[in-house]
Amino acid sequence: IKLNILDSLGATTISRPQTVCYNYSPKKVKLDSVPGDNRDSIVYTWLSAKGSNAFTTIQGANDTVYNPGRLKDTTRYSLRYKSAQGCGIDTTPSVQIGVYEDFSPGSIAIASGQEKDTICYNSKLDTNLYFNRKPSGAGDTFSYEWQRQTKGKSSWKTVGTNDTFYRPNKLKSTALYRVIVTAVSGCDSAFTDSVRIRVLDSLNSGVISGGQTICFNTRPDSIK
Repeated sequence: IKLNILDSLGATTISRPQTVCYNYSPKKVKLDSVPGDNRDSIVYTWLSAKGSNAFTTIQGANDTVYNPGRLKDTTRYSLRYKSAQGCGIDTTPSVQIGVYEDFSPGSIAIASGQEKDTICYNSKLDTNLYFNRKPSGAGDTFSYEWQRQTKGKSSWKTVGTNDTFYRPNKLKSTALYRVIVTAVSGCDSAFTDSVRIRVLDSLNSGVISGGQTICFNTRPDSIK
């Protein structure tokens, strides 16, 4: 009588951890090496768990490679494998695919100390423009580009970079300000809503009526 002894399954691992942007697709996760020598006698089942939740079976995922698709939550993956003959079962160490929080560019406003958003001609604010709601998500590290658009012009001009506040110079016309916020992770870039600083027209001194010569004790024409 001949007895066939099946090889031990042995230990194996799956792909390395990844970090991706919110709602992006990571690289496929896959088995690093097939456990044992009999490749055709192993049954695979992929498992997943969001955050700290328990692992659950991914229905229909029974290959050595798995494509997670777009992710909105940090998720751990593991691969359960067993002998088709029922001789053994094991699970790989889990691998985590981290997902950055959804990106928001935040919003800007005029800091306290300025009573109104209206200033006199050729003057400036008494305070800064700043982020009243900070940017968030996408790794939480950002670069900043402050831009200005003056009244009557369609283009925007860069006026400051890499600061979370900006002090406008003297203005002679109404202007809009905004910030391009870019995630250093490369996940996203977006504009904040704009803030308007209204500039009043310059004061025109005007002229009054010309000189007159009148007789003694008579009434001159009105001066206007």
